[in-house]
Amino acid sequence: MQELQHTSLTTTQTREFLSGTIAGRFVIGARLCKGGMGEVYRAEDSKLKRIVALKRMAPHLRADPLYRRRFQEEAQRVSRFSDPHIASVYDVLEDRGEIFLVMEYVEGQTLRDRLRSRVTLDEFLDIAIQCAQALIAAHERGIVHCDIKPENIMLTNSCQVKILDFGIGKHLPRSDQSSTIDRSGSLAGTPAYMAPEVLLEKCPDGRADIFSLGIVFYEALTGHHPFLADTFVGTIDRIRHETPAPMRIFNSKVPEQLEAVVGKAVAKDPSQRYPNARDLLQDLRLVQSNLTAAKLQILPHLQARKSSRLAVAAIVSLLVLAGIFAVYRKAHSEPILHERGWVLISDFGTRGDDSFPDMGVREGLTIALQQSRYVNVFPRTRAYDVLQRMKKGDVARIDENLGREICQRENLQVLLSGSIEHIGQVFHITVQAIEPTNGNMLFAERERFDRKEQFFEKADDLAKKVRKDLGESLAKIEDTSRSLAKVTTSSLEALQLYSQAKDAKDHGRWEEALTPLQGALRLDPNFAMAHVELGNYYAAIVGKNEKAVAEFQRAYDLRQGVTDRERLWIEANYFSLQERYEDAVQSLAVLVSL
Repeated sequence: MQELQHTSLTTTQTREFLSGTIAGRFVIGARLCKGGMGEVYRAEDSKLKRIVALKRMAPHLRADPLYRRRFQEEAQRVSRFSDPHIASVYDVLEDRGEIFLVMEYVEGQTLRDRLRSRVTLDEFLDIAIQCAQALIAAHERGIVHCDIKPENIMLTNSCQVKILDFGIGKHLPRSDQSSTIDRSGSLAGTPAYMAPEVLLEKCPDGRADIFSLGIVFYEALTGHHPFLADTFVGTIDRIRHETPAPMRIFNSKVPEQLEAVVGKAVAKDPSQRYPNARDLLQDLRLVQSNLTAAKLQILPHLQARKSSRLAVAAIVSLLVLAGIFAVYRKAHSEPILHERGWVLISDFGTRGDDSFPDMGVREGLTIALQQSRYVNVFPRTRAYDVLQRMKKGDVARIDENLGREICQRENLQVLLSGSIEHIGQVFHITVQAIEPTNGNMLFAERERFDRKEQFFEKADDLAKKVRKDLGESLAKIEDTSRSLAKVTTSSLEALQLYSQAKDAKDHGRWEEALTPLQGALRLDPNFAMAHVELGNYYAAIVGKNEKAVAEFQRAYDLRQGVTDRERLWIEANYFSLQERYEDAVQSLAVLVSL
């Protein structure tokens, strides 16, 4: 180690940084990290000539006699055992009023750092199994970590897992209280990875660590933290009340068996989780044995969203000892979609307490995206024509796999798929962009709301985010975005009925379109596009007649309440019915140019 000018700590010395000083027989080097419970330094043991990690106890904790005594007892207990997957605790050092925990120094990278690049499924399972083995070793000795997170999981250069900071001080009682909250109001640990019972200040057992590890697994496999919100309080609320979105929304390559393991680990009720880490290990090994080696693309953790950075800042300011955690997304060197490129929107999946109007969601997103001059949405009628050529004309829904086939046949650049989730009082709509040729996820966006009436507002926000992610400029998005409720209907049920009618018409089943169209117009008589489709129905079934003319006239009168594309389409239909063919051609020419 390079020679330094060292100074010894004194009772009068107050130093923010200890680098370059001596504590006992340890020469203190660079500070590695800092958090609410203390700070960690790299140091050299001058007697044993080895590098160690010194954890310096925070001033407000070392000033507490009860905490100091229990801390030493806990350190003694942890130091009595060693495990290849847990960083060892060597000693507790008191030096002129300072208290240090002397720990094994682990060379390598944190799991957080490792997840910034792609990981194979085999490698993930190897890491997961080693983490479970570490929990077994600790839990069977009565030691709970209470702060499992990617920053506390080290990977050595030989790919061995070492969990740091095990079992020291997370839930030791203070003189004036014994909860998980310290005097500064900070939680003793990282809330974004805490189990619900820990947040409720209940005494944790090993199942709390299993919950935290489940969050780590979810994040590693999807690139998304299942609970992280824009605020500290929001994150805690999500952990306590929300069910994570299905992992395959974010990464379709996650095996269902593995998703079930993670889902059980993050169950809200401890009794619904794995009762112990051995059972978790058994299921992980079962997954490993049932799967052949496959490349699993983990979302590179490169570019953080602004809202996620705000969440990180809020939490870090309270407590984080070892680092940074955030929701990251894939960074692109060029736009995902070239201007005027084509996207296909597949049918949305549903999950939850009742049937959410999934067709209405898909149609609403389609209409919102069709306002863009940058994005071309592949018409549903053309998609069904492709299915006919594929000898799949009887297929009722276009799922992700079928959507990818259509995109590849028609050379479409992006597939947009999604899901609607209704759990308890919370709704989630998720949209993900898929690369058709390989199935990789390009990005994902998600909106949360508490009432169905908020759908239109959230759909507007979602469409804007998707347009931006596809490469459209913010200026163009703002210039060509009108509220979905203003260009369609403010009734979600009416939008669903309209979507059902359009789907029947696009499949050539005109007879099934009449009833839902009439129902939509009963709910909203000013729904212009429903009048257009009803006019099309009458014209298709009985030819040009008074009913068809009346519906097109009504749509024409309401044409200012639709998107520009739909307005031009209404005008072209109306002028054609009026035999004003020159005007109809002019409207169609403008429509094609958009």
